[in-house]
Amino acid sequence: MEDKDIEEKAQQGWTEFHDNPQALRTYFTHLAEAYPDSGRATFELANVLDFLSREHDAIPLYQQAIGLGLTPEYEAYAKVQWASSLRNLERFDEAVVLLQEVMTAFLQFPAFAVFMAIAQDSQGKPREALQFVLDWILNQCQSSDLARYHRALTHYVENMGPSGETQAPTYDFRPVRAEEDIPWSLLLLADPSILRIKRYLGKGPCVVAQGQEGTIGVYVLAKTDAKRVELMNIAVHKDWQGHGIGKSLLDHAVQWAREEGYKWMEVGTGNSSLGPLAFYQKAGFRVIDVIPNFFVNDHDPPIIENHIVCQDMIRLRKNLDDA
Repeated sequence: MEDKDIEEKAQQGWTEFHDNPQALRTYFTHLAEAYPDSGRATFELANVLDFLSREHDAIPLYQQAIGLGLTPEYEAYAKVQWASSLRNLERFDEAVVLLQEVMTAFLQFPAFAVFMAIAQDSQGKPREALQFVLDWILNQCQSSDLARYHRALTHYVENMGPSGETQAPTYDFRPVRAEEDIPWSLLLLADPSILRIKRYLGKGPCVVAQGQEGTIGVYVLAKTDAKRVELMNIAVHKDWQGHGIGKSLLDHAVQWAREEGYKWMEVGTGNSSLGPLAFYQKAGFRVIDVIPNFFVNDHDPPIIENHIVCQDMIRLRKNLDDA
């Protein structure tokens, strides 16, 4: 009965405060305090912290919720979300181990299989991730066409070769001081306009991630005024994407701006750039403005990403006083 009350209160909290992060967190903190011995109430608070990209805070609460006691289904949810938080923190091996435990008991849940494949891909094992999902489809989905080809497809999946694992590179950050050191090929990954890149180079630091493999990442900042700095460009070499280098570059840029006394960091990206929009918001940036037709006037032919024409610039801002 208590879990049912908590579920109703949780639904009410999401309905009322889904667009107000501070109020959402406060509501669920009070809910957990009102039911201190309830694993379900603690789970709901962990879920909210996860939603707010507070994975470090969410993980111990998932563990606490499991210790307090959850139904088998919600214990599985807690472990899956715990594993997802570990993956977001780049603790990929721990995430896979935890998901393997859950999958043993809940192999019939499609979402869990997808979480496992994503975690394996983050480990640098895309072939194993694909193999896992295909195996799950063959053994858990019921359909006449799969039944017809089951033996052949199972054979093909079992004989897929292993992925070639790529170790994450080691690297240091250093400022670019000479024009001949500017990593044009990387800058053009994020901004296809050489003319525009030249306009903002020199208005702030250009910093590269440098390793034995060469220059694997870059960011450029431009000083807007005494309180604001803008992230003009951030890019990672295609061979090294998926290793957390982009997050490290952004963290380095934010730290530099804080040390220089700036209060705000701003960035603009295209309406079609779904990956960057998620990346910045997970890092604490909030949407503050939309500039219609910004890219329509600037590019010919048009840019198309994710089957979407890039037309408008989405402006985001991060308060550098926030953790």
